[in-house]
Amino acid sequence: MNQPNVARASFLGGSAAFASIAFVRSPARAAEVTWKLGFVSKAEHPVGVHSIEMAKNVLRESNGRFEIQVFPNSTLINDGDAIQMTRSNAVQMMIPIGSTLSSIVPIAAIEGIGFTFTTQEQALRAFDGALGDEIRRQISTTGLHPFKKVWVNGFRQVTTNSRAIKVASDFDGLRLRTAVSKVWIDLFHALGASPTPIEAADLYTALQTHVVDGQEAPFAVIEADHFYDVQKYLSVTNHMWSNFWYLANADAYKALPNDLRAILDRNVDLSADAQRRDMLALATSLQAKLAGRGMIVNTTDPTSFRPRLGGFYASYHAQFGDPIWQLLEKNVGKLG
Repeated sequence: MNQPNVARASFLGGSAAFASIAFVRSPARAAEVTWKLGFVSKAEHPVGVHSIEMAKNVLRESNGRFEIQVFPNSTLINDGDAIQMTRSNAVQMMIPIGSTLSSIVPIAAIEGIGFTFTTQEQALRAFDGALGDEIRRQISTTGLHPFKKVWVNGFRQVTTNSRAIKVASDFDGLRLRTAVSKVWIDLFHALGASPTPIEAADLYTALQTHVVDGQEAPFAVIEADHFYDVQKYLSVTNHMWSNFWYLANADAYKALPNDLRAILDRNVDLSADAQRRDMLALATSLQAKLAGRGMIVNTTDPTSFRPRLGGFYASYHAQFGDPIWQLLEKNVGKLG
């Protein structure tokens, strides 16, 4: 597979080279199958770069028979309507994070259990393994088809304007934007913050106008969305791991001719591998890059936050049940 070395280098260098790409255009003759892929991430984010490359490769390998039009940056769907539009086949593919998916697959919220995973390798071992298999099984009952590998959103960090987050008490009363997700809201309530759900497309303005004091996101999102322009502090909390789930409308997927389905499966998985490698590299480079953009960066000790989470862990253990909780603890150790 011809991986997008130029695109990847552009993101690592901070260029928005792919920011204006709305979709992969078809050749002169009409495609046999045309799909739409919509997602929230920017085109220059690794999930956008590799989705665009995946669509190009599917078009090329199918000799123009299978076209996937790619719509990044909430230009076609946002977190609020992505699931409904994909299940209704208005859009054939989407890339939600677990918190979005949890509205129809509650177990997908398990990635939001705070201060569990410590490395990307550990998290992917869980979501490529038995825990991920159970989530994929439940996704398959909803009219959606899950591809074999999750894509990486990564560890989430906290940015603020008012103060750095160094110890648990720094969260007290902090107006912090979260995704529209009960588990995330409950996590930050337990930590002492005032979580405020805001759609991703509206977040930059909310930070700029001080509707909220801060937000939490992976390094790559902080960079791609230019949050460094409207936030002063970057606290490396690694408080939560987050996946992207690559999903298709199940009926549309089943209707593909066998050869086109094989081309799609292969390229989604190869692009997942490349995206994972990029995210791992970015995890070690973007912290310094964001400091160079003027953010004040500090590290934190997770042991200062866990004492506030005893009730949170107990509540979600009860909600998910022993079998699912044991699949999580098998990878991360005892919680609570």
